[in-house]
Amino acid sequence: MFHRPLGGHVEFGEYALDTVHREFQEEIGQALTGVRLAGVLENIFQWDGATQHEIVFIFTAAFADEGAYEITEQTVLDARGMTRA
Repeated sequence: MFHRPLGGHVEFGEYALDTVHREFQEEIGQALTGVRLAGVLENIFQWDGATQHEIVFIFTAAFADEGAYEITEQTVLDARGMTRA
């Protein structure tokens, strides 16, 4: 099992910056502001008998709606269904 922060994956032909906006809208219904690239991590690892390669873009951002910070429990929508965060 993997745990990850909100964000998802970059789709083919999509810029990472656009991915951040799209994923936060899809997963928690929130728009972002002040999105800025903080860094990039690259990892090569073995998984299920094969070599895997991931590139992770780390962004800083704020919610466009300041009321989002008052939400005590957030429903997260992803491909596997709804979870609570």
